[in-house]
Parts: sequence; C-alpha cells; structure tokens
Amino acid sequence: MWNRIFRLYHKLTHKNLAYGIFFKPLVKEYAKSIRNNPDIEKCDFIFFPGFAHISEYCKIDKPIIFFSDATAFNMIDYYWKNCPKWYIKMAEKLESNAINRALINIRSSQWAADSVIKDGHFNADDTYVLEFGPNIDIADIKRVTPYKDGELRILFSGVEWERKGGDIAVDAVRILREKGIDAKLYIAGIQELPEYCREYDFIVNLGFLNKNIPEQYVRYIETWQNMHLFLLPTKAECAGVVFSEASAFGIPSYTYATGGVPNYVVDGVNGRTCRLGEGPEVFAQKIYDDVTSGKLNKLYEGTKDISESKLSWEAWSRRFREIMSKY
Repeated sequence: MWNRIFRLYHKLTHKNLAYGIFFKPLVKEYAKSIRNNPDIEKCDFIFFPGFAHISEYCKIDKPIIFFSDATAFNMIDYYWKNCPKWYIKMAEKLESNAINRALINIRSSQWAADSVIKDGHFNADDTYVLEFGPNIDIADIKRVTPYKDGELRILFSGVEWERKGGDIAVDAVRILREKGIDAKLYIAGIQELPEYCREYDFIVNLGFLNKNIPEQYVRYIETWQNMHLFLLPTKAECAGVVFSEASAFGIPSYTYATGGVPNYVVDGVNGRTCRLGEGPEVFAQKIYDDVTSGKLNKLYEGTKDISESKLSWEAWSRRFREIMSKY
C-alpha cells in the first residue's frame, strides 16, 4: 500500500520521498514490531542495522547501538534527489533524534561517521567506523593469480548503469586498448546494455547474476576468480560491499573517491581512486601506468593486507567486540 502511495505522490508532484523511509506513519508502523516483541526485556542492548529512527516510537528502555552506512544528512542531494522540503525536515529531525538516542553510533565509513558527529552533534568518542565485509561465503573465496601478460580481464559490476559509471568504464577500456593493452571488459548486473555497447567486441555482458540463486551465485564466484582488475567509476556510494569482495579475491579496484568509498579503496594500497569529474582517460592512464610499470603487483599485495585488517566480517567481529568491551 505504502509503495503505491509514494508512487502516486511522485507522479502528482514529481518529488521524491526516498522510499518513504522517514515518513512518520510508516515509521510508527515499523516500530510496532519491536514495541510488541516480548523478548525485548531479555536483551542487554538493542542493535539497529539502520532504521534506528523508528526507536522514537518503540518505547523501549534499553541502550541502543545504531549501525548504518549513512545518515539522512549526507543522503539528501547525494542519493536522494528532489525531495520536498517538508520531507527533508522530517528526515533530519528523526535522524538526529535516533543518533542522540543511541549509546553507540557505528558507521561503515568515515564519511558517514563524520556526519554523525557534525550534523547529528553526537559525541565523537562514542562514534566508530566498521567497514562491511564481502557478501560471499568465506569458503568460496580464493585469491586470484596476479596479471602478468596477455588479455587483461576487467570487471564492472552494478545494476544502475548511470550512477555506477558504466559509460566511463566502457570508454576507459576502449582508451586502454588504444594504448596497446589487450583489455576486455566483463559487465555483470545489467540485463541489457545500452545500444552503443554492442559495437564493441571487447565487451562481454554477463547479465544480472542473482547471488540468491545457487547456479548464478556459482557463476558470480567464477567470474571474480577469472578477473584481474575491478573498475567501478561510481558517482555516489555510501560504502561498497563489492569493493570488499574485490579485495577478498585479491583484485585491485579503480573507482572515484566519493562518499564512503575511500574506506574501501585506499589509493595506492588496494587500488586507485580518481576525483569526481575526472574522465575515462584518467582511469585508463592509471591502469596503463600500473600494468606497464609493475606497480600492479603492489596493489595485489595490498588487497590481502586491507582485507584481513578491516574488509572482512572476521575483522568486523573482532573490532566490534573491542568496542563493546568499553561499555
């Protein structure tokens, strides 16, 4: 019902309610599931993996841990475009209340944590950063063999072609080939590529791979294991589980330093980052330089170090236990 209401609102006003996440009637409805749960009293803490703003209507007297990949403050005009002023005001108020109702705020990037402190006016000493690990069973992760010569296999993975920078990835690989690198671009997540992509014989469209379907999950794993580089010129990103997946397989990432990305791709450590606005020629040049100079080997090594230290669920669990030992 709510989705129909939000779609109708958008159709009539051309304004975006960002899925109605902060729409008060819906927030109150979500809160009932917690407020009416008899097991709440048995808990020492309430852990909200997002949606902690519903705690305003939960009527619970337990310390709250609020974990998320962003705040409403840094989502507006970044992911959420063209929201009405009344909705922005509602979202920011609920978000601020949720942040300050929590005992601990944890975010998946420094970008989001900074917003908790600056926009939410929360205590920095109780604000932490814990990056996401890969959305893949650890038993299925096998590190790739670093690139030496021959065909350079580059993966692009993303459902939203425009936001993820699909056109930039295509042009970057085209330029790379003009520089003499035998590069091929493998694209996952897109059901049907834009028409202009069909003229390029260096593009392989793998289609959308649903990790919840066993056969497609296996294909997704096999795809990673056959790649050398990951290229995702995303223009807006809160975190990027896919970057954790790339590092888990030992594959360097090339992307923009936007949003929470710098916590997942550290320039010169497990990949390269570009500034927003820099074009495909910059990505192509960075890849070309790393391949021809041998710097790529250092990036392969860096993926292992960063994956073990922070881009894994094992690291997340270890660091979370360290945080909780203080409270």
